[in-house]
Amino acid sequence: MAFDGIPWLHGLPHPRFPEDAAPYERRWSALLAVSLGVFLVALDITIVGVTAPMLSKGLGATATQIQWAFDAFTVVLGGFVVLCGGLAERYGRKGCLQMGILVFASGAAISAYAPSPGILIGGRAISGLGAAFAFPACLSIISALFSPKERQRAIGIFAAISAAGLASGPLVGGALIDWFWWGAAFLVVVPVALVAIVVIGVTVPPSRRLQEGPLDVFGALLSVVGLGGIVFGVIEGPVRGWSQTIVLVPFALGLVGTAVFIWWERRCNVPLFDVRVFADPRVLSGALAMAIVYFTFNSSQLLIPQYLGYVLDLPSLQTGLMMSPAGLALLILSPRSGQLVERHGQRTMLLLSLAFMAAGMTVLALLPVWGGITNVLSGICIFGIGFGLIVAPATSVVMVAIPKEKAGDGSAVNMVSRQIGGAIGVAITGSLATAIYGHGLSLSRFPLTAPQESAVERSLSGVIALNGQLEAATAARLDMMADTAMVKGVGAAMAICALTTVLCAGVTLLALRRTKK
Repeated sequence: MAFDGIPWLHGLPHPRFPEDAAPYERRWSALLAVSLGVFLVALDITIVGVTAPMLSKGLGATATQIQWAFDAFTVVLGGFVVLCGGLAERYGRKGCLQMGILVFASGAAISAYAPSPGILIGGRAISGLGAAFAFPACLSIISALFSPKERQRAIGIFAAISAAGLASGPLVGGALIDWFWWGAAFLVVVPVALVAIVVIGVTVPPSRRLQEGPLDVFGALLSVVGLGGIVFGVIEGPVRGWSQTIVLVPFALGLVGTAVFIWWERRCNVPLFDVRVFADPRVLSGALAMAIVYFTFNSSQLLIPQYLGYVLDLPSLQTGLMMSPAGLALLILSPRSGQLVERHGQRTMLLLSLAFMAAGMTVLALLPVWGGITNVLSGICIFGIGFGLIVAPATSVVMVAIPKEKAGDGSAVNMVSRQIGGAIGVAITGSLATAIYGHGLSLSRFPLTAPQESAVERSLSGVIALNGQLEAATAARLDMMADTAMVKGVGAAMAICALTTVLCAGVTLLALRRTKK
């Protein structure tokens, strides 16, 4: 049984699109429609970073709750992406894409009107489930519509439109927060989602993998338990402690589930995901590069806006402007990256991109020494060059290496790499920054009550809340100490990002050492 789209949104009639059919005449229009779907997800991802200071002030969210506003989305997306990608391949990519966008928008609406941090986190989890259906379907549709010769260009356009969402997210979010309230930053994606569902219904042809055999239900359950458990453990381990039962049990289940999933998929006649694709070094290097890209990108999106909002006291719109160069670089460079790969080779472009990313993170790591707007803007711009050059090649190196009939596996590789890399990045750098911030506080010198000390130790917003309750001189000394502690934490986190990127470059060089360039 195929799910070829929401029945009343099929639009104009178009032929079914089997894998061996001639090129679809309206494939470029379909590409724009599919890209509109991922545009709104990218828009939402970067909007969340700008809302971080206001979530603390408006909802009373702690630093851990703000981190989970990021991570609830990531855990659900990372846990369900392989299953949802497999369902899209079997039952219909177009229908799963439309349904995913609808679920994603529903989660955004819940987040916009959340009365508490817990409801906000729940809304983000629902959005993550929608994205798990939408993202793999997008790349699978592109692989089905375009030949290998056109696919790199198509993925470049797809990445550029996604970049437009990343670039405009901080600006749109900052403006909406300044003009309305923090919930408007989430609500803005809802009308875009409705437009995307209709446009996809009109332009995108139904397609799915033509295969026989029952759905791999056991593999589906193993993928959710394995990936979800690992991502949850990586996020909570540094915060709660790796010896805690609430961390140890899910993480152990995740590792065991993933191991059994790999064993099972290698022996299953009709696997949900063909794990043998990782035998190709191009797939391995592309997946690793994508993981590191979102390790660093998500880390900067979490921490730098908090530095700008808390330490530099910039309004949300200015914070958005400061964060936008990375997305703008992706928008400008992604369409051109395909030509650069053809001229200089995948290995050269991947290494060059990683070098720019590492340099940008190194500049941001200098915040405790240099600091200020110039430091942040320089680091974001340098990082943005590498970010703009790497996303399309890292995506296409996987999608081109994998046969057309296994497009869903390629999509899953890209999405799992992104989400696990992003989750690990946010978990490690967020926890490191919080730990260094807490270690840098000497609260015994201040006349604070136990609840006040607890609020200050949780996040810098607790310090801001005390400004009207303490003498001016005491509040100024407390502000300076807390600002210094936070800047050291953010700088150390960015240094970890730089080091991780350098290590990735070394692994990429080894993995692709047999390629010509």
